[in-house]
Amino acid sequence: MASAINALAPLEDTVSENSGLPELKILLASDDRRSRSWIERVVDETYGDRASISVSEDSDDAIVALGASTLDACLVTDDFSNEGGAAFVSLARTINVKVPLILVSKTVPVDGNQEAIDAGADDLIGLDTLTPTLFEKVVDYALNRKQTEFRLRETNDELIRRMLKLREAKEDAEESERRYRILADNTPVGICHIDDDGRFVYLNAATRDLLELDDDHDGDGLKFDSHLDAADQERMLDGLEAWRRGDPEEVEIVFRNFDSLEEKHMIVTGAPLKEHGAHEGLLISMIDISERKLAESQIRHMAHHDALTGLPNRVLFQDRLEQAIIRANREANQFALMFLDLDHFKDINDTLGHPVGDALLQMVSERLTDCARETDTVARLGGDEFAIICGDLDDGGDIVELARRIITSIGTPFPIQSEIVHTATSVGITIYPSDCDELDKVIKFADLALYHAKENGRGTYYFFDSHMDEKVRERKELENDLRDAIMQAAFQLAFQPQVDLADGTLRGTEALVRWKHPDRGIVAPDQFIPLAEDTGLIRQIGEWVLVEACQRASTLRSEGVDLRVAVNLSAVQFKDKNLLAYVKGALNDSGLAADRLELEITESMVMDDMERAVDTMRQLSDIGITLAIDDFGTGFSSLSYLRKFPVDILKIDTSFVRDIFVDDEAKSIIKTIIALGRNLNLELVAEGIEEQAQADFLRDAGCDIGQGYMFGRPGPVEQLIRWQSGSV
Repeated sequence: MASAINALAPLEDTVSENSGLPELKILLASDDRRSRSWIERVVDETYGDRASISVSEDSDDAIVALGASTLDACLVTDDFSNEGGAAFVSLARTINVKVPLILVSKTVPVDGNQEAIDAGADDLIGLDTLTPTLFEKVVDYALNRKQTEFRLRETNDELIRRMLKLREAKEDAEESERRYRILADNTPVGICHIDDDGRFVYLNAATRDLLELDDDHDGDGLKFDSHLDAADQERMLDGLEAWRRGDPEEVEIVFRNFDSLEEKHMIVTGAPLKEHGAHEGLLISMIDISERKLAESQIRHMAHHDALTGLPNRVLFQDRLEQAIIRANREANQFALMFLDLDHFKDINDTLGHPVGDALLQMVSERLTDCARETDTVARLGGDEFAIICGDLDDGGDIVELARRIITSIGTPFPIQSEIVHTATSVGITIYPSDCDELDKVIKFADLALYHAKENGRGTYYFFDSHMDEKVRERKELENDLRDAIMQAAFQLAFQPQVDLADGTLRGTEALVRWKHPDRGIVAPDQFIPLAEDTGLIRQIGEWVLVEACQRASTLRSEGVDLRVAVNLSAVQFKDKNLLAYVKGALNDSGLAADRLELEITESMVMDDMERAVDTMRQLSDIGITLAIDDFGTGFSSLSYLRKFPVDILKIDTSFVRDIFVDDEAKSIIKTIIALGRNLNLELVAEGIEEQAQADFLRDAGCDIGQGYMFGRPGPVEQLIRWQSGSV
């Protein structure tokens, strides 16, 4: 006992000379700009002004810096220099044995580069998981481990020196033992002496704490590896053999404490103890790295799970899907992939706020997990999009049951804060390998089935079938053709006359866009306008229509036909902050007076954001533009909001005009709209007039202007000239 204790030398001289200073000196050896930038950012976020970092892009310069500078740590990227990071570490270790060398790996897992560890790296960390929290733990661990290594080596040397002195001054043995026991008991590193059978001969206070032993427990009778599992015991045996040879290897083990059986992750190193040339066992040091392991586990969890809901994220979902495919191929069975999202989730965020939206997503994830089986994978792919992988299917019956259960569960109101939130979900389902046998297609087909469910009423489920893919391909082809048409300006304008119902004179015209496809012929607006709105192409088409309509109206005026031209605005155009600017530009370029241009908007566009809509309408009205509410009567149609809008015209929707003589309600609605318009001094235009009786009724009810096939179909601008001249 005395020989082991007296061998523990004072540790003050073995501490890194920078350990007491506020600034850490770090060398970054990397010739990859992106890696350097990321590492420097992490160092800055971790230590700020407490760290200074120097960069070497050349291996020779880095070796010189290691030999000439006092450094606290050296970071090396695994692709540094032509030979690689591991080769540089091996060379660097021969130049400087004191500075901790940490390899930053871009291409391997954190624990997967044994070559770098064998070369002398003190630690290895993945660039893709490098965060300030983990970086600080790794650097602290590397510094502490290096200090411990040198402490252990110098302690071992001092042990030998003390043993020689013991032969000359045995009378000092008791005092020396007391002094160095105090020193050992006050170091934070676990230090112990074990005999050749692995039993404790001596252990310091830190070791007793790590093993949860009482302060007066000397470890008598306990074996060091008694609370290790079989794999760790094997690693310890290899370590013991290396330490007896004098090799300073490290062994990472999981130690189960003697009392609580709590698991602690430790790094253990050792060195041989000798007296008079005889082997006296091993001096062991232990560092607890449990916190670091916990941090690494948390980081791995964060990398594969959604932060808001805790569900597997897109990365882990992709991995689980690949595993499901492998298992289905191996076992000749099938699985289902379900895609689902929440109907109108954006409206909830916009009206109730993002905190309520986030709470809703968390509650939805809980309900989905409750609906699914334990063997299923429920993942959040982003936003309000979720996926479920359902394995081991005998037939589609249980999937139908699951889909119905999910739709019912999500359709049940959610109590969130002081709100009762209502939502619904649409579900798309594909079966592997019945529908396809490729990973990318499984995802694509589930998405197509979801799209089809949303197109057909929402709040329902659809299984994929091949027709869905055909429709998507057709839609994509039409979209590509539409983009080409925009680039080539392959559109035309057709003008439909607007006639005074009292005297039959031409009062105005509406400009309507037409697309003449080289192969499809004339493409109906109801085919390409919704597609243009979905893809955002409506903005470019709308701007072309506005410019072209102003030019044609200006040309008509020069030929003696002075008409107001009406142009429909899409919701995208109306929300564009540059709308006023390009309306002014179209008027200026064409020379058309502002009061000769009428812009038509729908009720829904106005109600989407009333305050912003009123501001936009006032700006347009202030420059003299005539504003019309199109399709009036099909939306909110409220007097209270209509009074707030600076509009000039109400357009009665075609559906009411068509049903004048077959639906008394339609007739009443028309009379109400006309009365409302009269009270507000608004001009009234009825669309869709096809018969004289309809025109007579509208005229007698007080409607001003009519538009429809009775007066003329949309046609070339020359039709308006003929009308004005009396040729029509």
